Amino acid sequence: MKIECQPVKKEDINIILDFMKDYYSMEGISFDRDKSVVALENLVSDENIGRIWIIEANRESVGYFCLAFGYSLKHYGKDCILDEIYIKPEYQHLGIGSEVMKFIEDFLIRNEFKAIHLVVHLKNLAAFNYYIKSGFHMHEASFMTKVLKNDDEDNPSD
Repeated sequence: MKIECQPVKKEDINIILDFMKDYYSMEGISFDRDKSVVALENLVSDENIGRIWIIEANRESVGYFCLAFGYSLKHYGKDCILDEIYIKPEYQHLGIGSEVMKFIEDFLIRNEFKAIHLVVHLKNLAAFNYYIKSGFHMHEASFMTKVLKNDDEDNPSD
C-alpha cells in the first residue's frame, strides 16, 4: 500500500471537515462545522502557525493530521503539538500510522524542530503503547488546558 501525505489546500477543507466530524464523534468531542471551517482556513493560509496534511493510501484519502507550531525554551527552539491525527477505522492497524509518524518526524527534523508533543487518551491503550514504543514519554507534570472564550462562545468539550 502506497502512503502519501499531501498538504491541505483550501479546496480540501470539506474533506478534512468530514474526517473531523467522524474523529470527534469517535472521541466524544463536540463538533462545530462553522468554527472548524474558520480554524482550518486560518491554518491553511498561515504556515507559521502550523500545517495540516491529508493522508492518502493508494491515492484514496483515508485521514489527516495537524501540527500546531510553537517554541520552547526547555527544548531550545521550535516545537510542535501533533494536534490531531485521524485514520479511518477500516485503515487502522495496517502500518499507515507508523509511516505517517516517520513522515512527521522527517518533516520536523528537516525544519529544525527540537520536540514534538501530543495528547493521548489513556483509554486508548493501543495508541498509548504505540507512542511509548515510538519514543514519546510521559511527564511527571500534567498537560493542562484553559479554553479562552468570548462571552458569546461555547467551550469545546476537550
